[in-house]
Amino acid sequence: MQQGRESRYDYVDLLKGIGILLVVWGHSVAPRSVYLYSFHMPLFFFLSGYLHKDKPFKQFVVRKFNTLYVPYVVFTLGSWLFYLVRLLLHHQQERLADHFWKLTSVITGTADNGGNNPIWFLTCLLVVSILFLILRQLFRSPAGLGLAVVISSGIGYGLSLANIRLYFNTNIAFSGLVFYYWGFIARQHALLEKLNHWPRWTWAGLALVAEIFHIFTAFLNPRISDIEWVNMAGNTMGNYFLFYLSAGLGIFAFLSLGYFIQEISFLNYLGKNSLIILAVHKPVLLLLNEYFLWFLDTGSPYYGLFLSVLDVALIVPVISLVNSKFPWMIGKRPFIPEPGTSRQ
Repeated sequence: MQQGRESRYDYVDLLKGIGILLVVWGHSVAPRSVYLYSFHMPLFFFLSGYLHKDKPFKQFVVRKFNTLYVPYVVFTLGSWLFYLVRLLLHHQQERLADHFWKLTSVITGTADNGGNNPIWFLTCLLVVSILFLILRQLFRSPAGLGLAVVISSGIGYGLSLANIRLYFNTNIAFSGLVFYYWGFIARQHALLEKLNHWPRWTWAGLALVAEIFHIFTAFLNPRISDIEWVNMAGNTMGNYFLFYLSAGLGIFAFLSLGYFIQEISFLNYLGKNSLIILAVHKPVLLLLNEYFLWFLDTGSPYYGLFLSVLDVALIVPVISLVNSKFPWMIGKRPFIPEPGTSRQ
């Protein structure tokens, strides 16, 4: 969901658009979708790794600070104020003391701002991207880097089993690094370009088989792991091998779909602005749910889809406002000048 200034790929924007719709939809339905949660956040880590570019360390960190941490701080403070107003309007003064302490999430990076927790991804991706650059500099050989990523996955899984939470969602970052690495490798070795030489029906068939096994493993994992669903935000992975296998199959299936289609204007637009949707959609969903609770069947299987579409539609004016008036909020204009550049 990072708003970068690198040259873009239409199919990446398309996949981000599809992915952010799945995120909103996943937050609109109850109980949570086993299928959606099996791969939608791994997909975003993968796409971020796919767009990774090595830069001098200081320049890289400043850019990630501008594109990830600055938006995190802005939307954390905005979310905290939103939930503060709600507490006051609902006369829940007994919860104010606890809520004031949630301001510390600006420093801890844990997205504990009162309820808008999806922005955990921003600080987690910040850690993942910097950690990956460090590993790239430490391990020059592909084998060494691959081994380091495997070790990282083991650390992440151990932290998941121990239910240990770290600042800036670093406990999740050790697992997210795997998908980031996969994305980097896929682009480095031009995986999609190579597959494009295959007959289209062969690739389509392979993607279909991958999706069938993705669905199977997505539902098998919670069943044998005794969890409700895979949840990266809560660092709940279930079975180690099924977690990565299911997510990888889902990523491949959707990556193939996006590469073939390339562009659907509205979805590509959402993909380019996925950070804003990520950061705003949860409070909007809360308000919509409270409104429709009075006269709609919120238990209907179609309600979540309806709510998701309406939620995104309402955010479009916010996207326009932020892009035109406050681009620094989402990293499209640097808040802190990068080394070797000057503030424009």
